[in-house]
Amino acid sequence: MIGPNGVGKTTLFKTIVGLEQPDSGIVRSARRCNCPTSTRTGLGRPKKTVWEVVSDGLDYIRVGHVEMPSRAYVAAFGFKGRSSRSRRGAVRR
Repeated sequence: MIGPNGVGKTTLFKTIVGLEQPDSGIVRSARRCNCPTSTRTGLGRPKKTVWEVVSDGLDYIRVGHVEMPSRAYVAAFGFKGRSSRSRRGAVRR
């Protein structure tokens, strides 16, 4: 999920996976819903690039049941060219 800081991306994920309770209402998910997560601290060394964090240096990665080029995957989220080679934490809009 991509969005500006402070809009609730992390809170939404924590609520979906059951780490936080919603302020109101309920959250329902499919019985066979598998929602893998990664914490910000689990993203690796700060010296890694965005592409290295996502791909672990592999040319192809598995996304769900599909194997795809890792650079194409990060490009789908707007990290193309120079921005995919930016160090984690240094990416600018």
